[in-house]
Amino acid sequence: MKIVLWGKGERSMNCLSALHDKGYKVELVVGHPEEKLKRDVSVLDLANRMKINTYQPEDPNNGKTEQLLNALQTDLFVLAGYGKILKQNIIGIPKIMCINLHAGQLPQYRGSSPLNWALINEESTFNLTIEKVNEGVDTGDILLERTFKISINDTIRDLQNIANRHFPLMLLEVVRQIEDGSYVLTSQDNSQKSYYPLRFPDDGFILWDMYTSRQVHNHIRALTIPYPCAFTFFKGRRVNLLTSELYDYSYFGEPGRIYRKSKRGLLVCAKDRCLWIKDATFLDSGERLIDVAMKYDKLSTVREALDDKSSLNETKIIIDSCDTEKKISREITNSCVTINLDKYFSDILGYNVYSLVLKDDVDSIEKVELMNILGKYLQMKPVLIYTRICASDSKFTIQLEDIGFHIVETNAVYLRDMKKKVKIQGRCTVRNALSEDRDDVCVITEKCFRYSRFHNDPNIDNQVANSIKVLWVSNYFLGKRGDKMVVAEVDNIVVGFLLLLYKEDKLIVDLIAVDSNYRRENIASDMIAYVAQNCDGFKHIQAATQLINVESIKFYEKNSFRFKSSSYAFHYHNK
Repeated sequence: MKIVLWGKGERSMNCLSALHDKGYKVELVVGHPEEKLKRDVSVLDLANRMKINTYQPEDPNNGKTEQLLNALQTDLFVLAGYGKILKQNIIGIPKIMCINLHAGQLPQYRGSSPLNWALINEESTFNLTIEKVNEGVDTGDILLERTFKISINDTIRDLQNIANRHFPLMLLEVVRQIEDGSYVLTSQDNSQKSYYPLRFPDDGFILWDMYTSRQVHNHIRALTIPYPCAFTFFKGRRVNLLTSELYDYSYFGEPGRIYRKSKRGLLVCAKDRCLWIKDATFLDSGERLIDVAMKYDKLSTVREALDDKSSLNETKIIIDSCDTEKKISREITNSCVTINLDKYFSDILGYNVYSLVLKDDVDSIEKVELMNILGKYLQMKPVLIYTRICASDSKFTIQLEDIGFHIVETNAVYLRDMKKKVKIQGRCTVRNALSEDRDDVCVITEKCFRYSRFHNDPNIDNQVANSIKVLWVSNYFLGKRGDKMVVAEVDNIVVGFLLLLYKEDKLIVDLIAVDSNYRRENIASDMIAYVAQNCDGFKHIQAATQLINVESIKFYEKNSFRFKSSSYAFHYHNK
């Protein structure tokens, strides 16, 4: 049997090893396009060691991919942690079928992050499912299902370990059944269907008078490492909540108050009763909360935020989450540079992130001086420091590289005169975005941005990089990011969007994206033309793109944008 494996991460690696060890012929391993930028071990690395060909399409549904896969004449496609949605032109290629390994009960847990959601919902069991793929999202007939128990203190790591251990065994069983024709397809009961969306890092914010003790416990165990963690605030400092335990004694009190401090941890009261916080650490220093907090100290609550403006300013980081232009608190100002704590990205990544700003009137800075200024920040673990400088500033570029910074993006800025009007082609309908467009826009965002500095940084997981962009654009609908958004529709389906910022006499293109199935149909051009015709009072439209993104550069040049400047984005990591 000839197989194509699609995947990413440990699940796909274990499945590839299992198939290889049993002598099955894996013709090709298909991975995500950005994985080639990663230095860590991946299913692609494993495939290369096994002398198996690999392929990383930007769009798995395009004609080139279809042609390649048709030529292989394979019997079976196996999706093992592959994040992109396949369409029927690809699903129908294998001679037998395409199957997917889904870590949730179907149809109750269709969609994203089923293991995390099972813990949040305090399920007593979870299912691993192998389904035949169809055009829907997790709607195919079921080939095999296994049920596993969840104890009240199991964490996401426990469930992932079970999935990574049992999925390869289940896959081998299904492949054997497909070989001998003994497999049975069971239709899903659509009367029981539920769909769970993508989760975001700031979903883990714990306000103690909003959640019961069980809800707090369930969020902590569902979001702990390797995820960004549930978190709260203590005296204005973010605290990651790592482990917890329900208290078997009925102990009541004021939400957020710490009532005991012992070897067992901190006894903190939630909305209904107390629970033990066994381990929690400060984001900014890595210190344990138990070593700093005292009995009767208090953690974040809605009531505290409303009663105390200083507390409100701290919790506002998440409650009011995230215009990146409003995100920064000042750390150090020097005659040459400014260093700021970037609370927005710190909250997303789960550790300290700082921005380094070179002042406009400084021509250069010596390495020794820069080291002195950045000293304590370079020693932090973990930490990310980022900066952006003019591409012509070669001396400062050398200084940064000498102390461990790496270029993750070369950015080009383009400008277009608003007076230049371009006719709308009419392939799509362009209109102002509505609140109900949020899900469609987020789906497009998750699929379209692959060239950002976060995707190009090998130290940042691609799922996190995706969530940064999705959270970024979703904040427009919450009134927290951007000044205007337009969407493009084809046959009443949202296929693209354009998010804008207003800056003096310029319209800034903050984000622009078109569904890959509708590209090269002038949809992005129509959105630019629409805002040029309908946004009065501005002299220019400004846009920026990565030099590696040739398609984007061609688009701006085609639409009468002229090159203005270029810059480098640098990241420094210490883990």
